Amino acid sequence: MRETIKTTDGRILALPTPEEDRKITEAALTDPDCPPITEEEWEEIRLRLVRGGKVNVPTK
Repeated sequence: MRETIKTTDGRILALPTPEEDRKITEAALTDPDCPPITEEEWEEIRLRLVRGGKVNVPTK
């Protein structure tokens, strides 16, 4: 049986198997329009996030 997770709104989602996850990751890494985010880029993005998932945009 597949591993599942339950969302906050009650939906149940099936997680990919390790083999499916590997294939998805390989395909994503070959997409020239969407290169992987580096650790430095992720750290900058993470620092801009605020509670609730909204981006903290500086005001003038």
